[in-house]
Amino acid sequence: MRSPLPIRAAGLAVPVALLLAAPAAHAASALKVPVPAAGQVSVGVAKVSKPTKLKVRGKVPAGVVVTGGVVKKNAVVAVIQPAGGKAKGSITVAGGKGAKLSSPATLKAALTTSGASLGPACKGAGPALGKVLKRNGAQGVTAADAKKLGAAIFAALCGKGLSDADKALLGAEGLTVPGGAPAPGSPTAGASSPGSVTPGGGTRPGGSTNPGGGTNPGGGTNPGGGTN
Repeated sequence: MRSPLPIRAAGLAVPVALLLAAPAAHAASALKVPVPAAGQVSVGVAKVSKPTKLKVRGKVPAGVVVTGGVVKKNAVVAVIQPAGGKAKGSITVAGGKGAKLSSPATLKAALTTSGASLGPACKGAGPALGKVLKRNGAQGVTAADAKKLGAAIFAALCGKGLSDADKALLGAEGLTVPGGAPAPGSPTAGASSPGSVTPGGGTRPGGSTNPGGGTNPGGGTNPGGGTN
């Protein structure tokens, strides 16, 4: 089975750590994205069986904002926790009636993982990443700012890179700027080790999740499961 949604590090299949292992039955119908550390952003992608609107199951912790949407056959989701946040766990996102999300893949601390990319899921993902799916009341990032943050996340993960304005926005919203000082209240700063995640691949040490096992396009072998 070929894997259509690799999140790549500089075009290479780099081993990354298992952060989330959703049960197989649940993974067939939903996307579970880990809540990042304070000052960070997690992202998740999955295949979608048919056009649908995404819905967040359950409550969102105080200060956490979930953005995302469906672009063609891909679901793209970001979970944002500004500095000072203490939430842990994960956010479960599902499609509407009859829509299934499969081949899920996630990447924690996406903005500060060197070389991280949404790969083929990048196309058209900018507006989706700026659309609020759920947030906790008046706390955290506003809907208006989420739209701008979506554009910044897209720039960071889809090859354009962050502009000075993007970096200023991240800092103003209490998020760690890649290569810069940590946002107040956040545990880490700067870039982490390179990481990638491929739905259907194996377990890879370093910052993301590859549930499932399977084959990835591109040639080569991935340690921990699956072939490229």
